[in-house]
Amino acid sequence: MNKPRCILLFTILVLFLFTNKLILNYIDHTGDNFYVKQSNFPTVYDILHETTPYIPMLEHISDIICILLLLSLVILDRKVFYYFIGFIITIFIIRSITIFVTVLPKNKKCNVKYANMFRGGCYDKIFSGHFATGLLATVMLYSNNYINMLFLLLINFMNALFIILSRNHYTIDIIVALFITLFVYTNNLNICRLLDKYI
Repeated sequence: MNKPRCILLFTILVLFLFTNKLILNYIDHTGDNFYVKQSNFPTVYDILHETTPYIPMLEHISDIICILLLLSLVILDRKVFYYFIGFIITIFIIRSITIFVTVLPKNKKCNVKYANMFRGGCYDKIFSGHFATGLLATVMLYSNNYINMLFLLLINFMNALFIILSRNHYTIDIIVALFITLFVYTNNLNICRLLDKYI
């Protein structure tokens, strides 16, 4: 990997993180002003929220799953991790657009004070960045023969279940993350591949 490409990728990451923080601040402010200040706090009917128990202690399990999968990528194959970064930037740019244009009401149980890129907030709903990250990592591990299909399906099912049971996201957030991630991956919408081609 050449030095100009690394510098450009780092610059893109920094710009994205800065922009994403502004968007998260905006949606927190907008959500609080639009929803919390109304006398009737709106709720969203979610079939899995209605039919499954709320288990708050599962809130950070998805963080752990994502961290372990990312560490696996780094340890097993740094080139695959490099291309993972290119895909995840694309996915999170799409996510920044979707959370900016439609601010859904937060789950009443959410009490995150300051949203951030890694933990999210109460209003950054459609779609789940944690599920997208885990799914992309496992798809790339599977494509490079590091895991089998059973592990890919099992870990993503568990990740989705933990996210929903902890009420970090609505069910639609998981479904949209699934389709967006697979669309980006199968169509090779990767910032790093562009950098490889032109720099």
